[in-house]
Amino acid sequence: MTIVTRDTFSLTSQEFSSPITRNELGHPGFAVNIDGRMLMAYEGQTILSVAIDNGISDIPNLCNDEKLEPTSACRMCLVHIDGIERPLPSCNTPFPLVCV
Repeated sequence: MTIVTRDTFSLTSQEFSSPITRNELGHPGFAVNIDGRMLMAYEGQTILSVAIDNGISDIPNLCNDEKLEPTSACRMCLVHIDGIERPLPSCNTPFPLVCV
């Protein structure tokens, strides 16, 4: 699983490349590439929730239940993120990430 994030700023000019998209709570949106699929994520959402909301179900996990609090203790849902040295738990890693 490879995840790449990019905000709505152009990396060369720092100008808006498109209008900022916000969710119903006003959180800014980010374009996210998960395994080659461009998806929309919002500030505060976890990698696992973005993947599941968009039909990506191949990230193994134990804590994806509304009754449980994600602790990332089991490390079952580790994902590789471009630009990050080691894998991170997708259940407890919120957006925004380091933009590459």
